[in-house]
Amino acid sequence: MEIIEIKDLTLQRNNRELFTGLSATIAKGSISAIIGPNGCGKSSLLLAITGDLKPISGSIFIAEKNLQELSDLEQSHLRSLALQERTFWLPMTVREVLALGQSDEAMNQIEKIAADLGLTELLGNLVTTLSVGQVQRVEIARTLLRDCPIYLFDEPFAAQDLASKEKLIEIFKQQRSAGKTVILVAHSEVEKLSWCDQIIQLGS
Repeated sequence: MEIIEIKDLTLQRNNRELFTGLSATIAKGSISAIIGPNGCGKSSLLLAITGDLKPISGSIFIAEKNLQELSDLEQSHLRSLALQERTFWLPMTVREVLALGQSDEAMNQIEKIAADLGLTELLGNLVTTLSVGQVQRVEIARTLLRDCPIYLFDEPFAAQDLASKEKLIEIFKQQRSAGKTVILVAHSEVEKLSWCDQIIQLGS
């Protein structure tokens, strides 16, 4: 059963056309990887799926609803996005950042998700003192704390070592097993993404 349908999508950013006429379907409870050369529109496609980037033409349907016809609140209930680069300026601890805007149910999951992502020992540390890879995992943890049917990750492996990458892959598989839909941007070769259900190739 498909949860996302992309129909004849054309995206443009900074007055430059990224791609035109893209069509794809993404099944519920699957992992899809978006790949392609730099500048081909991988991250922009994620933003279009979240409703944050309006297409020049074409449509995106989530659960058979046209994304452009949904309110921001309705869209936020459907998906959660982890950006590739997140900068934290305020001297807050990792625990405080993870707790921001979360529901009571999500608050009860902080310890587990922190453990899954190797953040337990950092919960009391200021986010302003973390490495790029650690900040990226905090962003991923914030995304996973939200109970949404769709999770999107912009280059989640970019600043991670091999052990962290393997942990992330296991987490993505667990989300798939729980019926969640995972979409990620990757720079890996196709043969290294055999754990994904679908590859969406841009710029080919």
